[in-house]
Amino acid sequence: MSLTRKMAVLCFFLIIAGAANASFFSDTIHTIEVYFEYPDFWPALDSTHETEEYIMCQVVFNHVDTLDSVGIRLKGNSSYGHPGRKKPFHLKMDEYVDGRDYRGNERLTFNNGFKDPTFLREKLAAEIFHDLGVPCPRAT
Repeated sequence: MSLTRKMAVLCFFLIIAGAANASFFSDTIHTIEVYFEYPDFWPALDSTHETEEYIMCQVVFNHVDTLDSVGIRLKGNSSYGHPGRKKPFHLKMDEYVDGRDYRGNERLTFNNGFKDPTFLREKLAAEIFHDLGVPCPRAT
């Protein structure tokens, strides 16, 4: 796959529900780079919000771990409609490669925090709920 375009992913919340490697969900800020085969990827990606179908991309985690053939699609209702450029999205590691995960996670969800200028509310709420023993998604 010739990768010609990159979608910059900065200041997103990573939220995941279900079983996963807890070490990934620490106080670390992760760098996630998403690459697409075609330079004009946006119309195809934008259409995934309505169809809920995934398109193929390459993902690089923390400048080290690279996964080819990962599924990506946009998500959200009010957060998707926010006029800003950051759109929330899902990554599905096993969309094109059966049984694949990244550090125990088959899916990762990135929220854009469009109503949170601090980018901390979801992370802090998740920590409080976990400390109280209330089931909730993990966040990093």
